[in-house]
Amino acid sequence: MIFLYNLFIVLALLFASPFLIYKIFINKRWRYRIKERFLPKKIKIDNFFLFHASSLGEINASKLLIEQLQKRFSLDPVITTFTDTGFKRAKQLYSSVYFLPLDIFFLYSVMFYNKPRFAVFFETEIWPSLVYFLKAHHIPIFIVNGRMSKRGFKWYRFFSFFFKPVLQMFDAIFVRSEDDKSKFLKLTDGKGIMKVCGNIKGLPCIEETKEIGLSAQYDVITFGSIHTKELDIIIPVVKKLINEKRMIVVAPRHLEKLSLFEKRLKEENIDYRRRTEKKWGNTILLDTYGELVSFYKNSKAVFIGGSLIPNIGGHNPIEGLLSERKVIFGPFMDNFKEEVDRITKMGLGFCVHSGEELAEKMKEVLQEKNGKNEKFFDYYKNVLSCYVDGIEKLLMSDEKNL
Repeated sequence: MIFLYNLFIVLALLFASPFLIYKIFINKRWRYRIKERFLPKKIKIDNFFLFHASSLGEINASKLLIEQLQKRFSLDPVITTFTDTGFKRAKQLYSSVYFLPLDIFFLYSVMFYNKPRFAVFFETEIWPSLVYFLKAHHIPIFIVNGRMSKRGFKWYRFFSFFFKPVLQMFDAIFVRSEDDKSKFLKLTDGKGIMKVCGNIKGLPCIEETKEIGLSAQYDVITFGSIHTKELDIIIPVVKKLINEKRMIVVAPRHLEKLSLFEKRLKEENIDYRRRTEKKWGNTILLDTYGELVSFYKNSKAVFIGGSLIPNIGGHNPIEGLLSERKVIFGPFMDNFKEEVDRITKMGLGFCVHSGEELAEKMKEVLQEKNGKNEKFFDYYKNVLSCYVDGIEKLLMSDEKNL
C-alpha cells in the first residue's frame, strides 16, 4: 500500500509540474527552502526525540510540552515542520529544526542519518510515509492533542482503506476530547490505545505574551484571525465602533491576504496604520507574526475570527480570555467545540450570529470591569501532565494500557 502511495505522489508531481513551477516562480512562500523538500538535510545528532508540528500556531502550542518531554527523558528535541512560518518560529525556539521533505519513503532514509528514540506528531499532522519509515525501524510514535474535525473525519473515512492501517501503527493517540476519541476509534475500528487529555493549546498562550507598548489612552478592541470572507461582516462593525478613545485592531488570519484587507479598508474610507509603522492610531492592521496573543491580552474586547462563516471551524478562543474579559465568537466553532462549551458554561463568552449582534456585544463587554479567568486556565496544568505522563508510561513499561 505504501508503495502505491509513493508512486501516486511521484506521478502527481510529474503531472502537476508545470503548475508547481509556475507557483514557485510567482510565490515566495512556495520557493521557501524548496531544495529541502526534495533533498532533506541529514539529522546527525544523537539521543533525540522527534516532534513534528506544521504551522506557527502549532509550534507555539507545543512549546511547554516539548520542554517537559526534554526534561523528563533527558533528550534533545528535533523539530520538523512543513510551513515557512512554522519553520521560522521553531528556529527562534530550538537549535535543531528541519524542514520536512515531500512524504516519500526513501527521502526519510536520507534525512534520518540517526534515528529518534521516539516521535510525536501534533494534532493531525499524519504523514503516512514517515509513519511507515519510523515503524519499520521500531520507533515508538504518538499523536498528541489529536483532533478530528467533521470535514476531516469525512475525508479520512472516505480513504479509510489507506489511513486505517496508518493510524493503527501509532503506539498511542492522545486526543483533546471525547468527540475526537470517538472519531479516531471509528477510523481505527476500535484498535489501539487512546486517551482523552484535553486541548494543550490553552496553556502556552499564557507565556507567549509580551510587552507591545500600547498607549493607555485607548480602549483596545481586537478582531483576531479574520478571514477575507468575513470582511463583509466585520468592516461595518469596525465602522460602528471607531471613536477617538478606541483602537480597533484587525488581524488577518493569513498575511499573504493583507493587500485585500488594505483594499477593503481604503474602499470604506477607514484611516488605518500597519502595525509595522510603529505608530498608534484608531485602526491598526496587524501585519506581523506572533503578536496577536499579546494584543488579546491588552484588549478590552476580543472577537475570534474564522467563526462567522462555515467550513473554517473557528480559531482558538482560549487566547481571547487573556484579555480578562468575556470573549466573543461566531456560531461556526466546530474545531473548538469542547472549549466553547466550557467557556459558555462558565459565563466567559458569547456566541453571536450577525454583525449587528457582534457590535452590540462588543459595546456590552467594553462596559464591563475586568474579570478573573484564572479558574479556566488552571485546568490546563493537568492537561500537560496527562500527555507527558502517558507517553512516559508507555515508553518505560511493557504495559499496553493507560
